[in-house]
Amino acid sequence: MPKISPAAAESRRSRILDAAAQCFAKHGVHVSVDEICATAGISKGAIYGYFPSKDAIIQGLADRHMTDLDAITHAGSLEELCALLLARAGNGDASNSRLELEAWTYSLNTPLLRSRLRANTAQLQSALTDAVTNLQANGSVRNDADPAACAAVVETFALGMVAKAALGDLDTAAQIRDSLRALSDLLAQR
Repeated sequence: MPKISPAAAESRRSRILDAAAQCFAKHGVHVSVDEICATAGISKGAIYGYFPSKDAIIQGLADRHMTDLDAITHAGSLEELCALLLARAGNGDASNSRLELEAWTYSLNTPLLRSRLRANTAQLQSALTDAVTNLQANGSVRNDADPAACAAVVETFALGMVAKAALGDLDTAAQIRDSLRALSDLLAQR
């Protein structure tokens, strides 16, 4: 069997994760590997060359979800931070939120995934703490605010918005954006 280039291998791995995210968002995490393969346009044997199990695919999605934290840490304004958090939440897309909510639920019986999601949450809170500290330095957030406490509030808010979107309680990304703006206004108050 011919070897493929590292770039082609990474492209195929990414295609598998994209297909899995699409299938999980539409049908939940209990979708079959066969359906993921069909959506990705690859054979079942090929998928196992990249991921040893469906749980490993879910883990791969959780790992990929943490790649954008540097932008959050270095947000130059509350508006930019809000935009990054909105994008991270799939811009209010209920299917993206469903995937995240299902992953949380699935992790209750999957210790490795639960550990990864806890690490993701800790990394997000750390990035948010750094963002608030940076925003204090440029005058966007009041200086007497505790960055870690602000980060915890924003993180809890973001998780709540994901759950509301997954349950269909949010009609548009505008509702999330408006709520984020109201929260950021509270952080900026002097």
